[in-house]
Amino acid sequence: MPVETVDSTRWSVLSAEADPGIYGRADWLEPTCAALGLEPQYIAVNNRGTDALRVALARRRRFGRELLVTPAVAAYSGWAEAFPADLSDERREGRLHDVLGEFIDWAEARADFVRVILPPEANDLRPFLWRGWTVEPRYTYRVTLGDELSLDSMRQSVRRWIRSATDANLQLIRPKGELAVATADMTISPTFARQSERLPVRPDRWHDWLRSLVALPSVQVLGVVDGDAPLASMIVGYDGNRAYELLAGTTPRGMETGAGVYVVWQAFLEARQRVREFDFAGANMESIAKFKRGFGGELVRYNAVSWSRSSFDRWVATGAPRLKSRVTRWFL
Repeated sequence: MPVETVDSTRWSVLSAEADPGIYGRADWLEPTCAALGLEPQYIAVNNRGTDALRVALARRRRFGRELLVTPAVAAYSGWAEAFPADLSDERREGRLHDVLGEFIDWAEARADFVRVILPPEANDLRPFLWRGWTVEPRYTYRVTLGDELSLDSMRQSVRRWIRSATDANLQLIRPKGELAVATADMTISPTFARQSERLPVRPDRWHDWLRSLVALPSVQVLGVVDGDAPLASMIVGYDGNRAYELLAGTTPRGMETGAGVYVVWQAFLEARQRVREFDFAGANMESIAKFKRGFGGELVRYNAVSWSRSSFDRWVATGAPRLKSRVTRWFL
């Protein structure tokens, strides 16, 4: 078969051959899907005897409709292209179009709604456009790390907050285990509440999901404290290419002291020891984009592609959750 779903064991072997990114790794996707009530889907598209395209998504059933999506808490889908290194650009383009066509056929046959958030590196959208899929542009900021990393490239207000936090003797911690869970919860939960947003997973699964994240070898938790009081935190994920902001939060006092800015700067310094680039993993809300823009990164476009069997199927996938969220807020 040109397209097949594989189990997590086989997927781990494929991931070792071609990295699908932090959001495509089974040890991240499995507990995340469990927390969201989803089923992981590991998809391999074969071309000339090689699993040339590997895509990690999630499956769920809603109102009798089959949905195949990138989990909402992931910036990108797990995605890896594995073509022979000696292919010319023309031949590689042809093979990519072939495997994308196979993937599109497979997805349309098995789901009523599909939404895949492509990483910035997957930027040839023509096979999706040819098949009538919807393309939604999205944006993130990526910061180059290394010797060129400097406060001078950042907005003046960012530099001022970092100096203020330094002068206040705020301390950086690298908590593990339950301390990491507590530090993240005490800073990230107030941030969602302040933005009138729900936690990214159900409240009864929140702490277990945090435990699963902080236990991953590819994840580091950074906290900024004043004495014993957590003021800000960031959960950073790593793959073979870069570091990613997975979650971050700041208490009201952390905002007043600059701790939320300081933890980002410290995350850069930590990540610089391991990778050459830091990805903010999205900047698609005005207030968040303004904050992240201040750190001097490069604006990078990526795309979400989606398809639905009918307008009702699209509403089931996108409209129904928004309606549920509004109704929930009314009764809280």
